[in-house]
Amino acid sequence: MRLLIDECLSPELARDAQAAGFEAYHLVHLGRAGWQDWNIAGFAVDQDMILVTNNRAICMSDMAFTLGWLLLCLASAEKRSRGCSGLRWSSHPGS
Repeated sequence: MRLLIDECLSPELARDAQAAGFEAYHLVHLGRAGWQDWNIAGFAVDQDMILVTNNRAICMSDMAFTLGWLLLCLASAEKRSRGCSGLRWSSHPGS
């Protein structure tokens, strides 16, 4: 499973996912910072990656339908927190 972490989330999220055994990349580390949402979505599809974001503009738009199962939207109770501390990565359903 290949994950593309949106720049609205902390780069630590990519490191945590990697430590859990996922192939994960942060947009900033790929030199894609500042890309428009449609460019990010297209890149994720072209690279067969699941886009991980908490960007409501992506999650609530037609891009969500284009991405289909290639989109993971994270709800954030604390919008000021750009990271996802407490998120538990698991490659096994139900664990």
